[in-house]
Amino acid sequence: MVKAVKNNSRLIRLPLSIHELRNRYRRAIASLSGEARHPSPSEIMERAALSARQFTALRDLVKRTVSLDKVVGSGERRLGELIPSQGSESPIEVLP
Repeated sequence: MVKAVKNNSRLIRLPLSIHELRNRYRRAIASLSGEARHPSPSEIMERAALSARQFTALRDLVKRTVSLDKVVGSGERRLGELIPSQGSESPIEVLP
């Protein structure tokens, strides 16, 4: 049951083993961050029992996502408005 929920809880589906590694990574950071500094990669790898390859992959995986509805600049535009649509023509192609 837990596996089914976790496999259906992400927009991009990740295997359960990746979720478990990610949770170990986050718990290690949380336990090491009790001090007034950020833990080093070697401390995180040791605490979470991760290889350097796993650490690098998980570090990239847990980066925060940003909503396309996030207001950017002076508050007039949203991030999604700044990303070009793949299906639309560019303004240069439209102009005579």
